[in-house]
Amino acid sequence: MRSNSRGSPPSSGISNTVADKVRQCASCPGPDTTGVPADLGPGGFLYGLGELMRLHQQDLSSLFTRTTGGQTLSFLKKNALEQAIQLVGEEVHRQYILSFEPKGGEPGKFHTIRAVVKGRPELQTRTREGYWAL
Repeated sequence: MRSNSRGSPPSSGISNTVADKVRQCASCPGPDTTGVPADLGPGGFLYGLGELMRLHQQDLSSLFTRTTGGQTLSFLKKNALEQAIQLVGEEVHRQYILSFEPKGGEPGKFHTIRAVVKGRPELQTRTREGYWAL
């Protein structure tokens, strides 16, 4: 090993011509020598640990849809996405919006909501789980 004329650390004898060409003037910054982070892609140990941690976290989209009375539609393929869009389109044409104003209750108490269509047990209703009295 030998050191170059600029006083940099010893090199293996390979010419630094590319680095010399990149640094063209004294006021120009030198090349970025920051190391590349480790690959955390699939198959890596750290990636696997991260996925295990993610699987134990609560799915906020499912929590949000469940508490608001919505429905989660999952898809991984284009065909499933098209089916989900068609399902949503059909459902929009068959829904009604009901509202009510609850009577005063104990502040801070949770009240569940249940809706049924009398005399039509084959029909489904979907509501949020309930509301908090203020």
